[in-house]
Amino acid sequence: MLTAEDLADATRIVAEHVPVTPAYRWPLLEQITGSCPAAIATPIWSDA
Repeated sequence: MLTAEDLADATRIVAEHVPVTPAYRWPLLEQITGSCPAAIATPIWSDA
């Protein structure tokens, strides 16, 4: 079970590498949780 301290540690680690922005999607997480139907999904941004 994750504790609040575990989540705070993970937040610090991730924040060093991933800027805070709504431009990142997590399609697998959306699929697993059903949190974002494909019809309204945010486009995936790429550097290409």
